[in-house]
Amino acid sequence: MPSSQNQESFSATDTSPGHHDYSHGVAPLSPAEFDFFSRLILSKTGIEIKREKIGLMESRLRKRLTALKLDGYAQYKKMLSGDHAGREVGFFVNSLTTNKTEFFREQFHFETLRESLKQHYRHKTVYIWSAACSSGEEVYSLAMLCESIIKEDPAFDYKILGSDIDSDRVKSSTEGIYEADALSNMPKFQIQKHFTRTKVQGETLYRVGEPYRRNVKFMQHNLIDCSSRIPLTFDYIFLRNVLFYFSKNTAEKVVSKLVDSLVPGGLIFVGLTETLEHMDVGIVKVGASVYQKEGTA
Repeated sequence: MPSSQNQESFSATDTSPGHHDYSHGVAPLSPAEFDFFSRLILSKTGIEIKREKIGLMESRLRKRLTALKLDGYAQYKKMLSGDHAGREVGFFVNSLTTNKTEFFREQFHFETLRESLKQHYRHKTVYIWSAACSSGEEVYSLAMLCESIIKEDPAFDYKILGSDIDSDRVKSSTEGIYEADALSNMPKFQIQKHFTRTKVQGETLYRVGEPYRRNVKFMQHNLIDCSSRIPLTFDYIFLRNVLFYFSKNTAEKVVSKLVDSLVPGGLIFVGLTETLEHMDVGIVKVGASVYQKEGTA
C-alpha cells in the first residue's frame, strides 16, 4: 500500500514528470519497460502510475540499479521477471512507495479526534490504526495526543497500530528516530518535550520519547491483500492521502475492508482531497474528510 497517511508518492520534488534520467550513461525507460514496471507495482500494491510519471519512476528505480550494479532498466526488468525475484520485488515496492509525511499534519483532524475521545472513550482501551503510516510521524502524533489526555485522566488507555507496505519504513518507524528536517513544523518547546537528542556520526538526530513508544506497534501490511486481515477492531482508522493512488474500484475495496475492522460508530479519517461519499460501504460523512461507520458504538 502506498504509505499514509500522509503521503506524497511520486512528488514533483523528485524530478519533473517529463524528465528522463540520462545520468551515468543509463538509457531512459523504454515504453515496454515502463509498462512492465507499472503493471508489476499495480499488481503488488494497487498503485496506478500514469505514463506522464515515467521520469519519476526512473528516478526512484535508479537507486536499485546502482545498488545492484546493473547497467540499465532492461537488466532490472529481467531480474524481476526471473524465478528468484521474490526478495527483490520487496525492494522494488519500497522504491516506488517511499512517501512524505509530517508530525500533526492536518491539525484539525487531531482536534476532531481529541473531542471524540473525550466524549466517548474515557473508560475503555481505545484502538487506533494508522493504515498507511509511512515513516511513523502520524502514529507518534497520535500517541502524543493520547498521552496528553492521560495527563487529564490517568485511567485513559490506548493502543496504536501503524502499518505500511514499505518494510524499510516499518523498521525506521519502530526506531522512532528522525532528522531535524522532519521536526521543522513543530515548535521548539514541543521538540524538547517529546524528543531526546542524540548524535550519530556527527549528525544531530531526534528520538521519540519512551512514553510515546510504549503503546504503539508497527507492522508490514498490504492494504489490497484481501487474504491479510488484522485480528482487531478499531475505534479510529487513519487512511490519509492514500486512496488517490488507487483506481476507484480498488479504493472502494480497500475502504470496505477497513470499515469491516471499524467498530460501529467508529471514525475513519482520509485526506482533504479524498472523498468516500460515493462508496457504498456503510459510512456517513460527519466532518471534513471524516466519516463514521453506521451503527451505535
